[in-house]
Amino acid sequence: MARTLDKLEQTVLDLGVELFRLKSDMAQIKNGHDRFVKVLAGLRAILDEKGIISADDFETAVDLNEIMNQQRHSQAQEEAGETVKKASH
Repeated sequence: MARTLDKLEQTVLDLGVELFRLKSDMAQIKNGHDRFVKVLAGLRAILDEKGIISADDFETAVDLNEIMNQQRHSQAQEEAGETVKKASH
């Protein structure tokens, strides 16, 4: 019984350590994302200010890129599904 409790205690401690690591990783990801968003906003403002591309056109290009990435992702999933179907026959 004592050995089972020791294992349980160690497992709980291990989970706590892993949770702490994940929390730290998520904080770093959030900070990186925030910086990335600020950089893109600055880039958009500079390009608009210099007359290279309007802010609206920049947003449209970003939206178009997102749509194209989603479409590629969907196609990759469909192809992976077909590969699995062919392999199972």
